Amino acid sequence: MLYDLPALKTEVSDLLLKFFKKTMKQEGLSGQLNRVMQHEGKTGSYSTVQGEVKPKDYQEIGVEFSVNNNEVPDMTMDDAVEIVTTKAREMGQKMGKYVFQTLNKAIDETGNSIDGKGQPLSLELMFQALERIEIPFDDDGQPIMPSMVIHPKQSQKLKELIAEEEKEGKFSERHRLLVEKKRKVWDEKQSHRKLVD
Repeated sequence: MLYDLPALKTEVSDLLLKFFKKTMKQEGLSGQLNRVMQHEGKTGSYSTVQGEVKPKDYQEIGVEFSVNNNEVPDMTMDDAVEIVTTKAREMGQKMGKYVFQTLNKAIDETGNSIDGKGQPLSLELMFQALERIEIPFDDDGQPIMPSMVIHPKQSQKLKELIAEEEKEGKFSERHRLLVEKKRKVWDEKQSHRKLVD
């Protein structure tokens, strides 16, 4: 006699789905971003900081997998976890690629893209990028610096460049001047805000 065990199937399925979502979020940038749930409709829009309303393009992102019925009797939980892990990572990579495509489009539209013209990574390019964006400040006056996404191979290079400039105190001074400049811009912007009741 074969047992169906629907409660166990549901529990295992729920556990694998939770594991899939957790693994997917750990893959790349997509798991670090806030999400907004849209419960109805096939279209959406968003407002830019300039007040312009833009349509939101949706893109279907998914992964497929299947298991043949003849594989199921010999399949272990480890086999299922391996499949879910592989597909979750694939999904996370696809979502990350979409996030970067969307960011690149927005950056190009606002004129904030920087063409390094084949130059190697430098602090000059990094500061050039920071000059082009708004840096907000918290209630204590501390800058809320943006997250920087950099290829893992370039990460060590950037650390070395910062350490090299820091030996002479140049990096800290340059960073301090940038923050000071951005604070003036932020304070000016905040002084013109209208408070509502």
